[in-house]
Amino acid sequence: MKKKRAKWIVNSKVVTRKEYEKLYKEGGEDPKDYDIEDFQDIEISVVRENDKHGQESYGWGGDDKIILFNDPGHAVTQEDMDWYQKVAEAVCKALNHEKL
Repeated sequence: MKKKRAKWIVNSKVVTRKEYEKLYKEGGEDPKDYDIEDFQDIEISVVRENDKHGQESYGWGGDDKIILFNDPGHAVTQEDMDWYQKVAEAVCKALNHEKL
């Protein structure tokens, strides 16, 4: 008999320009001195809902966490982020539908 596995969920982590600007200001620096993009430190994945470490960590993929997008090497737009999210939701839905 197959072991029942936990459901897959979408896990999106990103640091925005606003968050980086706040950090620089708190550190006494001028954010204008840095090339801050709108979205940074991106990781969009599907992860099992009981994999707390996978949900909290960056770059920790495996059998219970599939990383779909992470820092693509170009400036990411809101349109890109929306597409990444839709892809992750489709993958998640397919994994859960197939009970994988």
